Amino acid sequence: MAQNVLLTGGTGLVGADVLRRLLAGDTDLKVWALVRGSSPDTARARLRRAVELLEGARLPASSWERVRVLCGDITRQDCGLTPDIRQRLRSAVTHIVHAASDVRFDLQLDEARRVNVDGTRQLLRIARDVMERGGLKRFTYVSTAYVCGSRDGVIYEDEDITPRFSNTYEQSKFEAEQHVRAAMRDLPASILRPSIIVGDEHSGRTNAFKALYAPLRLIVRNLVRFLPCEEHTPLDVVPVDYVSRAICHLLFDDGASIGRTLHLTAGGAASSTVGDIVRGALHSGRSVDTARVEFVSPRKFNFTDITGAGERALVATLAQFAPYLAINRTFDDTGARDLLRGSGIALRPFTQYISTILRFAVDSAWGRRFALAA
Repeated sequence: MAQNVLLTGGTGLVGADVLRRLLAGDTDLKVWALVRGSSPDTARARLRRAVELLEGARLPASSWERVRVLCGDITRQDCGLTPDIRQRLRSAVTHIVHAASDVRFDLQLDEARRVNVDGTRQLLRIARDVMERGGLKRFTYVSTAYVCGSRDGVIYEDEDITPRFSNTYEQSKFEAEQHVRAAMRDLPASILRPSIIVGDEHSGRTNAFKALYAPLRLIVRNLVRFLPCEEHTPLDVVPVDYVSRAICHLLFDDGASIGRTLHLTAGGAASSTVGDIVRGALHSGRSVDTARVEFVSPRKFNFTDITGAGERALVATLAQFAPYLAINRTFDDTGARDLLRGSGIALRPFTQYISTILRFAVDSAWGRRFALAA
C-alpha cells in the first residue's frame, strides 16, 4: 500500500522541513498538507515559500505533484474540510504528523488552547476516522520538551509530570499531550518532544526567527550587558534538521515508537551552557574583544534596579525567554537515542554550529531579506 501522509504545520519551521524530507525520500509517497489560506492557491503559495526557504531553491514540479494542499483550519470543526475531502482522507491516509501549533508565549490561555488543544482534538478525530477503515499506521504528535514547565533537574521521557508552567504555550501543549496519551489506548500514536529549535546546522537556513533568535540578535548587536541567569546553566538547543530527520525516521519505524514519548533534545551529551552560547554569539558577531555579558544570579536580580530606558526595554524583550535561561535542567533522551541508533541521525552541541546559524540570520537581516537560490 502506498504511503499517504497527512501533515499539519507545513508552513512552520518543523513542518516545512519534514515536508521537504518526505518529498526527498520515497517517490511513491504522497503528502496531504493541511494549510490555512483564503483560497487553495493562497494556501499552496504559503506552503511552497515555507519549504523553499529551507531548501534554498525551488523544488521541481515533480515533487509538488505529490503534494495535495488542503485549505483548512485545525481550529474549526473537522478542520474546515468538506465531507468529500474527509472521506478521501479516510480512504487514503496511512500516517499523520501533527506539527501545527501556536508557539507564542504571551497568548491568553483560551487562545493558546484554541490551536494547541482543540486543534489536536480535531486531528485525533480524523485519525480515528482513518483508524476505523484500518489504514492508520501512525499518529505522530510534535509537542515540546518544555511541557515540563518550570521543573529543574533531569526530565525523563515517559515520567508522569504535573508541572508549574512558565507560560500558556507550555500549558496548552501539556494539555494537548494528555489527549494524545489517552488516544494511545486505541491509536498507534507517538509523542515527540523537541527542545529549542534553530535552523539547519549545515546551512543555517530557517523560515522563522522566534524563541532563541530574539536574545541572540540582541547579543550579536552588542546590546546585552547582563543576563539574569547562571553562566553554567545548560540550555538545550537542537537544529531543525535533527528534529525533522528524527520525525521522518520514527514515522516509519515499524511500530517501535508507538505508545512512546520521546525527547528530540540535545540531552546531557550535547547541551551547551548559556555562557558558552553567549560567547559563541559574541564571537560570531566579531565583538568578543569589545563586549562582555555579565551573568546575574536570578535570586539577586531585581527589575526595579534597572533605570535606563534602553536597558529596561531590553529586559522586557528578554523576559519571555528568561525561564529557559534560568532553570538548571537536563532532558534525558535515552529512548530517542536508542530508536535512532544506526540511522545516521546524529547531534552536535549548539556551540559547534552557532556561527552557521548566526551567519544566515545576519545575511538574511533576521528574516527581512530572504533570497532563494537560483
